[in-house]
Amino acid sequence: MQNKIAGILLIPFALFLSAGAAKPGSRDKSSYKQTIDMAQEKKVLINLIEKETLAFYNKDLQQLSNCWGHGAYVRHMGWWKRGGIRVLSGWDSVFNSFKHSVANNPAQNQQKTIRKNYNFRISENMAWCTFDGYGQDNKEPDMDMPGLTRETRIFEKQDGEWKIVYAGWLLNG
Repeated sequence: MQNKIAGILLIPFALFLSAGAAKPGSRDKSSYKQTIDMAQEKKVLINLIEKETLAFYNKDLQQLSNCWGHGAYVRHMGWWKRGGIRVLSGWDSVFNSFKHSVANNPAQNQQKTIRKNYNFRISENMAWCTFDGYGQDNKEPDMDMPGLTRETRIFEKQDGEWKIVYAGWLLNG
């Protein structure tokens, strides 16, 4: 009887050992294949960058809000000659800065921004992108970004939609 019980207990143990016989890290890599359509995700992220920029220049606070994640970890950092270094931490601080800019400059600014040299890294729920931006001078010193900017965006997927959680820029001017 004891041998039968021991045999019954050994069967699951033997199955466990045979299932784990492969060396660590030698799992079937096919189960780890990326199922991300990189070209499509890049288009979505570029569209989000453009939508956020357009909302900023159109002074559309609701649209701006829709483009961003709303966590305490959100950051907005930049530098330009007129304003120096700007560091905003947390969505509330970022959004309040947007509101302040709009209140001080309520007219829409028809800025035309050209972006080049995109560089992406995309995973399932997080992505980052660097690019060069070229803006024009529309004589609105608090809102214009004339000249070359070097920019970074970090994105996070929230409820299936990409949101900006970090924006960084340096205006070369």
